[in-house]
Amino acid sequence: MNIELPRLNFWARAAGLIGVLAVLLPSAVIAGGPAGDPAIASVAAGATAVGAADRGSRSQLEQPPPPPTYAGCLQPRVAAVAAGAPGREWQLATVNGKWRIGFRGQAGPAGAIVVVGDSLTYLSIADTMSALVQAGYGPICVDAGYGRYVAVGTGTSSVSSGLDVIVRVRASAPVWQMDTVRWVVALGTNDVGRTNAGRADWWCAQQIAAARWAIGATRLPPEWINLRTRRVGSQYVENVWNEALPANGFTPIDWSAAVAPAPALFISDDLVHPTVWGTALRLQLLTA
Repeated sequence: MNIELPRLNFWARAAGLIGVLAVLLPSAVIAGGPAGDPAIASVAAGATAVGAADRGSRSQLEQPPPPPTYAGCLQPRVAAVAAGAPGREWQLATVNGKWRIGFRGQAGPAGAIVVVGDSLTYLSIADTMSALVQAGYGPICVDAGYGRYVAVGTGTSSVSSGLDVIVRVRASAPVWQMDTVRWVVALGTNDVGRTNAGRADWWCAQQIAAARWAIGATRLPPEWINLRTRRVGSQYVENVWNEALPANGFTPIDWSAAVAPAPALFISDDLVHPTVWGTALRLQLLTA
């Protein structure tokens, strides 16, 4: 929405804009902006906050971040506990022994982000949340489950599938439906063991396309941390999976290439999960 301002002196222009904002956003908090133009620092109530961009004689109301207390990504039945360093606190909710959710409601300059992961994310959820806060993201939702698949729940139904998580988070609050949310999927390590080389092409593409459909329209291309393990016999299907990501709407975060120079340094002796150095590298790729 654009508001045209007449070329008057500073006080007349400021008074005019404040008057308009008082009608549109009664709870706005006003602060001085660049070149003498007033800027809206925050909105104390409602579903959105507003920022002003200087356009000479025109001030544009940008798409706002959410209010700092609107959770959404946490499941209502799960109690969250405070975690994180002072000033960078976030909430950690344990759904069960195999499923955790991290949440931070404060808006950050890097924008909103959702990460949907499996055990690789589950084991590093505290480091992941801290790294995203440090990088300026917000609000943040990290949902991680041990043994999680893209489209199939676990046999005990104790961990939702990636698709279920995406649909639940999007439906939980308006902020997660905004097309400015950055979506990152970190799944597939469990999935590649469910198929064989003969049907890998269409099967991998089917799983990835389903996740892209669930995310829906977005201005920022959704990203996917691609696959690499040290498991004997899985390299071919992992390669097929990785190659299917761009064709099905995802920008790869290239974990595979990053660990290639020294797989044993970055991937532990269980052949799947990152080492301490692998976790640091993975978070560097994510926040970059």
